[in-house]
Amino acid sequence: MPTYKFNVAMTCGGCSSRVEKILSKKLGDAGSWVIDLKNKLVSVTCEGHSEDDIMAMIAKCGKETTKVVE
Repeated sequence: MPTYKFNVAMTCGGCSSRVEKILSKKLGDAGSWVIDLKNKLVSVTCEGHSEDDIMAMIAKCGKETTKVVE
């Protein structure tokens, strides 16, 4: 399964909770994710969704979201 990484302008636990809630609702058991609040990084592993789809989901939290280019 592909893993996508995003920089998200999270500043507190509330921000990361919003991201968690959105991903849980949209992906459920079809994916997994790790939220690193300290480094403002969200890594998502899933099938059936493009990187742009995942980025749009995360952006719904209201925080600036950009792709991590490796």
